Parts: sequence; C-alpha cells; structure tokens
Amino acid sequence: MERDYVTLKQLCEEMEKDRSNARKQAIKLGIPLFMVRAAEDHNQLTLAMSPNDADYFKEVYTEGYRIERN
Repeated sequence: MERDYVTLKQLCEEMEKDRSNARKQAIKLGIPLFMVRAAEDHNQLTLAMSPNDADYFKEVYTEGYRIERN
C-alpha cells in the first residue's frame, strides 16, 4: 500500500538535512505540513507533506537555488 504522504523525518534522512531547518525551509516555500501518526516513529505524531511537495522541496534544495513553482 502506497502512502499519500512523506514524513519530514524520511525526507531529511534521504537528503541528509537537519529536520528543524528543513521544517523552516518548507514553511518559507509555502509547503503545507500536516501531522500524521507514522509506524516508523512508534505511532507518535510527526510532520509530513504530500509526495508532490516533497519532490518540489528536494528539487529546490538539491539545485542550490530557488526554482519558481508553476
């Protein structure tokens, strides 16, 4: 079963980024974050975003400059 979200923790581990800074950057980019209970975090609430927003976030910060969103 494919999930309809990507946790901030997963994204940060993949990108080798600090979660606190990634959260701030996501808010700056206007990416909506929401709370989910994730099994990998022992069902504790954790921040997540949609897969499309996660792709956009990765694209912006792997290129090293801001890309305008369509």
